[in-house]
Amino acid sequence: MNQVLTLKQRPDLYRPTLRLVERSFGSAPEHKIEVDFYPLFQEENWENCFILVDDSDALVAHIGIKVKQMSIGDKIFPVALMGGIAVEQEQRGQGYFRNLFQEVINKFENQVAMFVLWSEKNALYGKFGFYEVGEIFEAKYCGNNNKIHASTTLAQLSSDELGIIKSLYTLVYERNYACFKRDEDDWRAITKITSAQLKLSRDDGGRLTGYAFQNKGMDLHDIIYEWSNIELGMSKVEDSEIKIWSPLPLGKDFKNTRTLFLGLVKIGNISLFQSFFNCIFKGKLNLIVQEQSFRIHEHIKQEYGLQAILGMTFSNSVPDKWPIYISGLDSI
Repeated sequence: MNQVLTLKQRPDLYRPTLRLVERSFGSAPEHKIEVDFYPLFQEENWENCFILVDDSDALVAHIGIKVKQMSIGDKIFPVALMGGIAVEQEQRGQGYFRNLFQEVINKFENQVAMFVLWSEKNALYGKFGFYEVGEIFEAKYCGNNNKIHASTTLAQLSSDELGIIKSLYTLVYERNYACFKRDEDDWRAITKITSAQLKLSRDDGGRLTGYAFQNKGMDLHDIIYEWSNIELGMSKVEDSEIKIWSPLPLGKDFKNTRTLFLGLVKIGNISLFQSFFNCIFKGKLNLIVQEQSFRIHEHIKQEYGLQAILGMTFSNSVPDKWPIYISGLDSI
């Protein structure tokens, strides 16, 4: 009989689980899941790495959860990120994924405002109530900055310079967007993501004044996804493959190329989600949830689905709201 366990219960299956996920993702040898997704697979999170083991004690599937705190001004909401989702190829089509996925959802549904995952399998996850929401603006740099900044990693910084990076993240992101609040444990885990390339700017005295993160795993290759100084390392090369992701459209030195969705989202605890929604729109809208559909009173008396209220069309029609952004350092 199949069993749902955790890596905390079966640490001997940690390495086999990593290999399963890498095979499922088609990872190239240079990309290591335990590095790119360290916050998910770190030992401190093994209790949230769920594995399915068959009656012969063979590993069948894995689904990981990382609960993070999304800040909106001075409010905090728990959000469950889902990642490392994989099923052994020869075991697919037998309902194992469906059962494991639903069991994991059930464990966290009352504890979080929403679930977020990243996948192109919209039809599959739509069956579980996940929908494309939010927006990321992708652009290319067309300015005249010709400076080249050397790359490094967080782990190579002094404690003082790491403190400056933390302060810049708070100043640029936490004060302006609905994004993940990072405590010391979060920063410690991010430091282990050595595949994330860090570029720094300094003043004439050598003091750190800005940063930008580029690359992480296969999906974020040649993408700058978190920055306090967007021109870091960018040069005016029209055919450059480097792209920038931003929660808002960029200015005149950038050519906006396309708009992407932020992620696939499912509601968790209804009360928490209602509070989350009201904070995003700064209390200007009143949301009533009715079995995964919504009525927004005093604005538009019409039913809206999750995709509509946090998607581009409706969200852009309401001024003065908190834009939602999830950095590539936080995604799993």
